[in-house]
Amino acid sequence: MGVASAFKKILNFLVPNKKQPGMTSAVIVAGGSSTRLGGNSTKQLLELCGKPVVVHTLLAFENTPEIDEIIVVAKQDEVGLYEEFKKNYGINKLKKVVVGGDTRQASASKGFAVISEKSRYVAIHDAARCLVTPEIIDRVCAAAVKYSAATAATRCTDTVKISGKNKFVDHTENR
Repeated sequence: MGVASAFKKILNFLVPNKKQPGMTSAVIVAGGSSTRLGGNSTKQLLELCGKPVVVHTLLAFENTPEIDEIIVVAKQDEVGLYEEFKKNYGINKLKKVVVGGDTRQASASKGFAVISEKSRYVAIHDAARCLVTPEIIDRVCAAAVKYSAATAATRCTDTVKISGKNKFVDHTENR
């Protein structure tokens, strides 16, 4: 291996923002009914800092160089809102909005079914998880290219107690 190709290999490893080979699609699953939340709105439509939660999520993917297209899988009665979000917030990578299925798995499958034929990688993300950043998305995409699959995770620093059948603490999980 020559010096130039070795340098290029090192540079590719050190610069995570370099666009990976192949197209990457993001499927944003936004079809949940938020039954545990209660209230009159789904989680993805609740406002956070003046914008719907899902808009924060969509903007993170919009602002990630690794992502080439965004597909949203939405509730039937919320599908029409996404064209408005696209226009009002400049979400240009949003290519399609499809109606979700009965389960999250079925919804993810419906989104996956309409990604571009050119797509080589797919990121699947929950619309209500709006604290994701372009940097996190970039790092997960780079890891997926390197290892064939990846997910974002962080170490748990909270104390987690597990209860037994009697509803008393059975044990404390190791952090």
